[in-house]
Amino acid sequence: MRRTVFEVSAIAGLALGGVALWLAVHHGTAAPAPAPAPAPAPIAGCPELAAYDPAVARQPIAELEHALLSEMSPATQKTELDLIRSRLDQYRPDHRECMYRAMLLGMAPTTGSPMVHWGMDRSAEQLEVLYTAIETDPPRDDEARRRVLGYIDTAVAAIADGGERDERDWWHRMYLSTIITCQASPVALARLGATRSRPQDCPSW
Repeated sequence: MRRTVFEVSAIAGLALGGVALWLAVHHGTAAPAPAPAPAPAPIAGCPELAAYDPAVARQPIAELEHALLSEMSPATQKTELDLIRSRLDQYRPDHRECMYRAMLLGMAPTTGSPMVHWGMDRSAEQLEVLYTAIETDPPRDDEARRRVLGYIDTAVAAIADGGERDERDWWHRMYLSTIITCQASPVALARLGATRSRPQDCPSW
């Protein structure tokens, strides 16, 4: 049966497509990846944010505040925010959001900063149980660990006595997380995904 030129061309096209598919499967030749989505544009009229990733700089104000305040006690959070906001009066009203974002980003702690404490997302009860069970370096017996927990209670009372419950709880968790990362053995730290606290940050308990 004779075929028309159109039919021959169509068959040839299908054959070439099949060959291309076979090569892609058997030789790892993949179809071109889709172009990445364009990066968010910087905020117009705010050169103070030019040094930051636009995707980060454009986050809601509440998220930028959380990134800064998450490593501070509740009482310190309010003081810090009041201080930053008091500085905005010196800028034009239409430029204040820009400067507020720049201040929040510039002051937020980064990974590895001494302000960032491992374990602050756990409750004080969880941290206490963990401290009594982890391997320490040098080894500490149960009595020594109970003494450390007593020192922590005394320190929290001295700093936050009379404060709100969430303030006392924050300091309790901060001391517990610090003592764990100061006293845990290298093996225990690795299992926790934590890093050793700086010597100057470790109480001599």
